[in-house]
Amino acid sequence: MADNPNPEAATLPEADAAPVSALMSRESAGFVVIWGPGDRALMGAWLPISSDPHLLGRGPALGSDPLPRVQPIRQVPGTNALLGPFASPALSRVQLELCAVDDSRIRVKNLGRCKLFVNEGPTDEAIVGPGDVVQIGNQLLLLCSQRAARLPGQSGPQQSFGEPDQHGFVGESPAMWQLRRELEFVGGRPGHVLVHGESGTGKELAANAVHRASKRTGPLVSRNAATFPETLIDAELFGSAKGFPNPGMPERPGLIGAADGGTLFLDEFAELPLAQQTRLLRVLDAGEYQRLGEPTLRRADVRVVAATNRELSDLRPDVAARFAFIVRTPNLASRVEDIPLIVAHLLRQVARDDAELRARFFAADGEPNLSAQLLTMLVRSPAVGNVRYLKNALWRSLAESRGDTLTWPGAPASTVDSMRGSVPPSTAPPAFGDEAARIRETLDRNQGSVDKTWRELGLSSRFALNRLLKKYGISLRRSTS
Repeated sequence: MADNPNPEAATLPEADAAPVSALMSRESAGFVVIWGPGDRALMGAWLPISSDPHLLGRGPALGSDPLPRVQPIRQVPGTNALLGPFASPALSRVQLELCAVDDSRIRVKNLGRCKLFVNEGPTDEAIVGPGDVVQIGNQLLLLCSQRAARLPGQSGPQQSFGEPDQHGFVGESPAMWQLRRELEFVGGRPGHVLVHGESGTGKELAANAVHRASKRTGPLVSRNAATFPETLIDAELFGSAKGFPNPGMPERPGLIGAADGGTLFLDEFAELPLAQQTRLLRVLDAGEYQRLGEPTLRRADVRVVAATNRELSDLRPDVAARFAFIVRTPNLASRVEDIPLIVAHLLRQVARDDAELRARFFAADGEPNLSAQLLTMLVRSPAVGNVRYLKNALWRSLAESRGDTLTWPGAPASTVDSMRGSVPPSTAPPAFGDEAARIRETLDRNQGSVDKTWRELGLSSRFALNRLLKKYGISLRRSTS
């Protein structure tokens, strides 16, 4: 197990695992720490909640505590690691009383000096469920979620808590650990791989992970299949002999030849017309191909990894059948609790390259100054383009935020701490409504420009936006570029 940045981290003993041990066989409600200026080391930590009342507050458990304390843990496959207590000096030692109503709901009661908000609405007591955001003053932000008591598997983490793993993925959610398990299993075994997932979910990272885990000695050769000229696909894939089609033309190995001994990654694979997909059948079956201008077959030891965000039915059935493994990359909606960790990682990348922004929006320890309002909006609003959308939203925040703290784009700095609203707990809608509403809003803001809209939404191409327009029956009301 990798070193944990929290010096108080330790393996959670069974005797101290309550309320975890009582919930081993099913998913139960709990909280994920998604923000805390004084508890940054706990971002991503899981707080399991039992039906017995527990306290949440500053500092370790003491004999004088009226109730047991909720203990932050890190969930990894097969192990729960105990993290240190909450350390923010502004939190009361007895801040909240928490108890599970059932497997999906938690009763929250405020006992401390910090004010309590649920979905930005002030309250003293509330019942919350998955997706609800609980804020304690300006000190802590918690996301209600459901998890099993322990994650399946035995492999421990190879990265520090909350940091990118060896493949570049960021996240501590069950969905992220499941993807890591699949990549580890698939990578070391023969067979072609199809990576399926929405735009912005890390399909290229998954392809790199498969190649790295395969231990193949040849290179990873990557190409976006949507860029193949329709009349030159054979030349692109298979290459051509010297002097073909004209005397003096150099020999071209093609993508298959260049990837011999390694992996050929074809992104946007389903963008290939069905007739062109058949050209890969012999390669997928036996590695056989024929260069243009050569009379004999060649054979390449190549593993094909293809990626697509389209429905698998868009592939020819005989082509899809050649892929031994299908790896699905989860979207952000299925791992909302990872959004704050991804946000911090993306902003640290910005800080490395931009001294001006680093001086303005980052603390001395290199961590970004994030407002609770920004993270609340991000976790409660659907991300059409997943990580690409997050990047775009963060750049807008960097451009529009006043002062030294990043706020939600468009929100005046004076309202950052007053945007609690009067929306009652558990009834506040997502910040931008559903996915279709966000697409319409972005189209309107860009005066119907398809090119500007797909880029702002963080989609991979105009084709991805066109598929969403068709899916939701959205018509373009203005001229498009």
